[in-house]
Amino acid sequence: MFIDARTLADGATLEADVCVAGAGAAGMTIALDLRAAGLSVVLLESGGPERVDETQVLSEGRMIGIDTWNIRAMRIRALGGTTGHWAGWCRPLTPQDFEARDYVNLSGWPIKYSDLLPFYRRACQTVEIGEFDWNSAARAKATGRPLLPVSANIDQRYYQFSPPTRFSRVYAAALEQAADVRVLTFANVRDIRLNQQRGRVESFDGRTLEGTTFHVHAGRYVLALGGIENARVLLASRSQQPEGVANGHGNVGRYFMEHPHYYGSVGVVHPAALDLSFYRRAPSDLKRSDGTPVEVLGALGLAADVSRSEKLLNFSATFQGVGAGRPPSGKAQSDAIPSSTAQELLMRGGGESGATELTVRSEQSPFRDSRVTLTDDLDPLGMPRVALDWRIAPEDDVRMRRAMVVLARELGAAGIARTWVPGDSSRFVWRQDPGGHHMGATRMGTNPSVSVVNADSRTHEVDNLYITGGSVFTTGGDSNPTLTIVALAHRLADTLKRATASPKKGA
Repeated sequence: MFIDARTLADGATLEADVCVAGAGAAGMTIALDLRAAGLSVVLLESGGPERVDETQVLSEGRMIGIDTWNIRAMRIRALGGTTGHWAGWCRPLTPQDFEARDYVNLSGWPIKYSDLLPFYRRACQTVEIGEFDWNSAARAKATGRPLLPVSANIDQRYYQFSPPTRFSRVYAAALEQAADVRVLTFANVRDIRLNQQRGRVESFDGRTLEGTTFHVHAGRYVLALGGIENARVLLASRSQQPEGVANGHGNVGRYFMEHPHYYGSVGVVHPAALDLSFYRRAPSDLKRSDGTPVEVLGALGLAADVSRSEKLLNFSATFQGVGAGRPPSGKAQSDAIPSSTAQELLMRGGGESGATELTVRSEQSPFRDSRVTLTDDLDPLGMPRVALDWRIAPEDDVRMRRAMVVLARELGAAGIARTWVPGDSSRFVWRQDPGGHHMGATRMGTNPSVSVVNADSRTHEVDNLYITGGSVFTTGGDSNPTLTIVALAHRLADTLKRATASPKKGA
């Protein structure tokens, strides 16, 4: 059932077993999973069916650290959230991403890859890429496109592409027909109200842009508002606690992460006959639900034991033809490999050769000073706008350049290519508009002094408040986050189902 919150009586109260704020990929996945589970659900969405400027203005904010994508443009306040402009890139995190690494600050998720595996399988169906299948050797063989003959030190990876799934178009009708799910559009959470002991949420207090107020009382509450907005709402809910909700240790908003993307910093010269077909985006034998093929793009990373021994961050590198990829900021694409270097590499290659560059998608290590904060500027709802102070640890660039040297060594040893990695770290640069992958600002962990939610995505300090989405990532890996976000949402839905016997508000 869909309800326009602007039509509610002012001050209206709604009751539910579960209230989910945010109807993007995570929130809609949870609501879909909770249908017919014996739970009543209220799903709150700031916008309506389509993105409109009047609502989008609520996402305006300032960037006071490293610039990333425009934070208003990257966040869509409409049904389906940012799946409205998602490009469809899908790949799970790797097992090593969940492990504690003594050289990566605060690494180690409180869950294992194996814990998330059944939910990854469900997520693949949700985003319409078919069965969970990430065996590169089998995929290459099935498509007739060979893997590069590199050593076991290289981890052969690949991306699969969702159509992409627009959650509003694909799933809104199912929610509209669900008798036990009420979707409130144009409904904004303005404050999280706690009980007298400050240990449980009593209500989500909301408001429309037209001024209509409402309250939702539930047994359990979920924030699924996105990697920035989850932190913003917690920090802005300070009517009872000046530091905000679930922020007794000052971690809400901290450890914000992105995926630095390196374009044009690494050049590759190879024999013209080298078969790179698996590393060019093309349809595969994998089928979507409508029978159309899933597109696949091969990538290279380092094996987990190599990364550990070299103390490196995770990354994935894909090949781009010179003139065909995205140019580095302020450069023409032909300048990606300096002309003198390209000529030297071509001469060394002997005979006819091809020149390409690598696009590298990198992990960043959690960094406490990278954070989401609030400003004194208020939006039309009277809520403080955000300031995004994105930073990366100084050693991350050094590690990534070292990772490229190791990769270059392996390509050379296999006789595949000669690779140019800048000797001057100032020329090994990454774009400051990496991808809108907002992660880490309400991170998951076992220690409340450095995390916000536990392994079940429940906040350490408020026992009926859960958070999901990219903001709970402990570390970000190098994979595009949407598939993992959907998997975590499926997992949280199962957690909420197991709690059906618990009483509603205030108990």
